[in-house]
Amino acid sequence: MSGTILVVEDDRSYRTLVVRYLRRLNLTVLETVDMESALKHLDRHQIDVAILDIGLGKQAAFLGEWKPGVQSGSSGYALLEMIRAQPRYISIIVLTSLEETIFEVACLQRGADDYLSKHIQMEALAARVQACLRRGQLIAAAGGHAAVISQRPQGAKGANAQPCKLVQAGDFHIDVEHRTVQICGGPSVGLSPRELRLLVLMAESPGRVFKKDEILESLWGPSATQGYYSVDALVKNTRRKIEPRTGKAQYLLSARGEGYRLNLTTPH
Repeated sequence: MSGTILVVEDDRSYRTLVVRYLRRLNLTVLETVDMESALKHLDRHQIDVAILDIGLGKQAAFLGEWKPGVQSGSSGYALLEMIRAQPRYISIIVLTSLEETIFEVACLQRGADDYLSKHIQMEALAARVQACLRRGQLIAAAGGHAAVISQRPQGAKGANAQPCKLVQAGDFHIDVEHRTVQICGGPSVGLSPRELRLLVLMAESPGRVFKKDEILESLWGPSATQGYYSVDALVKNTRRKIEPRTGKAQYLLSARGEGYRLNLTTPH
């Protein structure tokens, strides 16, 4: 079974042990030591399973304080919550030397799928990873993307190109697998995971006004603590990527303080 695994561990020797073992199973394994670089991997890659040391930065991690570029202030809890808030489901395995029940309960309550001691044998860890990959495939198959209506023919980008799911709606051509969008046959534009989910969500019902609380719940979850400013910031960042440089939105339109709607055709 294939998949992309992200290992976040600040103990170099233990991280190397885990990474080498998983790579022997022909899995794609990315590694990092702190929250800041982990978030960059999440933005650039389609992660299937995250293996996380909840004790990043040791005991300081549990203060919940984090500043960019300061590893000792990284919070494993905060990173866990950020991974769980991703629009695409990512399985999370906490792998830690903190074996007290209070830490296990806290991680599971924050959305971890499993909580394991670092004393676990690598064969058992690999089995848990494979189980998470299978579960992720089932979740993806059950949830899916309702707006996905076609697949790229094999050979569209060379004879060895793999098929991938596409959303084709109006002038929008959204490549879900590679997180890109083309409008009117223009150049492909890269999207963050949440920008992608926003466009797919709105492309499912073109022209419909999505209220801010609806977008917030769909993209951050029903228990989201973010405010409407998060939706406005997401729309602003998405507009920077997809709108022509005319100073006026043509695709992602505001609806008089209610929310936003997607216009799928280029104005003429």
